[in-house]
Amino acid sequence: MVASLAKRLIASRVSVYWPIFARAAVCPSGSPAFFAGFCQKASAAVAHKKGQGSTENGRDSKPQFRGIKLYGGQMARAGSIIVRQCGTPWKAGYLVQRGKDDTLMARVDGTVCFRGRNVDLIPADPTTPRYEVVGQPAVG
Repeated sequence: MVASLAKRLIASRVSVYWPIFARAAVCPSGSPAFFAGFCQKASAAVAHKKGQGSTENGRDSKPQFRGIKLYGGQMARAGSIIVRQCGTPWKAGYLVQRGKDDTLMARVDGTVCFRGRNVDLIPADPTTPRYEVVGQPAVG
């Protein structure tokens, strides 16, 4: 009987015989009760199509839209954004306010003026005092 069990194990390539000892005393093939557990056939399920795994690169962040929004000589309304920036490549000058994310915005209506790294505003209202650089003529 051991020889016939060995022949079955060698002849079977796909199916594997696993010992299951909770079965009845007689195997369907007529083997005695001692070998009844070896007669239970168990086969592994094999996939026929490749599974769709998740990818590590399947996400992206939103664009920040940084840069200069109003150039020199353009009119700016009060509160309008002049420069969206990360850090302070441009510094807030006269009548320009810096936000908590380093955005530069106009405090009053006026014309944008770039002076080196500083961004100034020439006010549209004649009653608002103008910024004067020492040693240079008045701006505007």
